[in-house]
Amino acid sequence: LPVPIVLLAGRTRDDRRRAVAGLQRVGSDGRPGFLYLTRANLKARAVERAWWDQPDKPATFLPTVLPLGAWMQGLSERLGEGRTILGPTARSLLVGRIFRGLRADLEVWGALPDSPATRDGLSGLAEAWGMAWPAPIPPPLPDDPDAFRLPGETTPVLPGPLRRDAWRFLSAWRDGLARSPGWTDRPGALRAVLRTVKADPQTLAPRLAGVGTLIVDDLLHLDPLEGALLDAVVDAFVELVPHGDVRLCMEAPALLDDVGEADLFLGEGPATHPTLRATRELRRRWGLRLEDGTADWELADDDPDGLDLADHAALDDVVTPDVVGPVQVRRLGSELAEVRAVARQIKDGVLRGRPPEDFYVAFPALDRYVPLLRDT
Repeated sequence: LPVPIVLLAGRTRDDRRRAVAGLQRVGSDGRPGFLYLTRANLKARAVERAWWDQPDKPATFLPTVLPLGAWMQGLSERLGEGRTILGPTARSLLVGRIFRGLRADLEVWGALPDSPATRDGLSGLAEAWGMAWPAPIPPPLPDDPDAFRLPGETTPVLPGPLRRDAWRFLSAWRDGLARSPGWTDRPGALRAVLRTVKADPQTLAPRLAGVGTLIVDDLLHLDPLEGALLDAVVDAFVELVPHGDVRLCMEAPALLDDVGEADLFLGEGPATHPTLRATRELRRRWGLRLEDGTADWELADDDPDGLDLADHAALDDVVTPDVVGPVQVRRLGSELAEVRAVARQIKDGVLRGRPPEDFYVAFPALDRYVPLLRDT
């Protein structure tokens, strides 16, 4: 029997969307029978528009396209063991109360002001620490603060005073949440869903009703806890929908002939390519499914236009003349082709470590380009 889980790699989002188009079926009631999880609201809206704007498409309902984080939060509201995620204001108040109570004992952080920036930083530490553990039950904090280790830290890296401050704050944060039976933080909520789904996959059945295909795309990185929950959801889907399909999609560099399974999913791949660096942990996680035989893999057909042009007839007009200095001149076939080429240049620069504020783009007429910028 064919393996229902396929790891799909494609150079561009359009390549990957063309590869999964055949799985985006519509039921007899006009409802699309697939669930599409992506990275952010902007990506989700782009998928919806692409579905709605198909030529000659019969009238249907809109597909269910959601950011992965929003879908997981929806799960936590229904399967989260009855606890609600603290909102930003309540979270800031709790962090502030903990900080003021610990301030006299904090060796380094005690000198920080009791300000929104301090509370935001400590709140981020608590969330990052909680999301870094993929187990349904987080590990206990050691009794000795000097024995405290950050996730993945085998030998001590933090100086002793910072290590003890982190231990004191995280211990107090855990105690504060434990004393609030109706409230939790985001890691606690997702961990509750993970326990529920692993104990009984049938609890997901109402959330997957009518879904025959699960598509996940546009992810670059997942926290370990998010990755563990997504793995549990995929496993539950395969159990609940035995004839369904799963496509775990990710961006790959230009699909050269020498990019194979071992390079793309099980190893480092070309170490200098920014996309492969950004997706390394995600590729390794999904690559484990190849090793245990629970998934197959394929490469999406690469668009023959290496510059992501929208107008293929204009390929002959693409020129890059030799110009003295850092200026490159390129003539493209349409305004959409211009926007896509610029977007990929900016993305490549950001993945290579350049800050986004280093980039400036000027357009000759914003009324024509703004809709394209929104959709690209």
